[in-house]
Amino acid sequence: MTIVIHGVARVQPEMLDAVLTAAALISRSSRTEPGCNRYQFSQDVADPTVLVLMEEWVSEEALQTHLASPEFAEFAETFSRAFDGTPEFVRFSAHDGEPLFG
Repeated sequence: MTIVIHGVARVQPEMLDAVLTAAALISRSSRTEPGCNRYQFSQDVADPTVLVLMEEWVSEEALQTHLASPEFAEFAETFSRAFDGTPEFVRFSAHDGEPLFG
């Protein structure tokens, strides 16, 4: 079973540069962790202060190891101070998947 995390968060405009820097660091770090298939942030094209997170983990154990890492703790501290409103993070369990096109 694959664990998928989808998140959307609005960031305070004055914190955007700091969050983007932190997001780039945690993305690079997370992609090297065992069990990480995807770890990607993007910005909403209509509002660059809205960040979208997409994670994919091979197991619950891999996700929990990530969440307990010092790198994640450092990122979470920066990210949590930057929220403008309430972020939405949703966790999905995926049993199978196939390309949508092709």
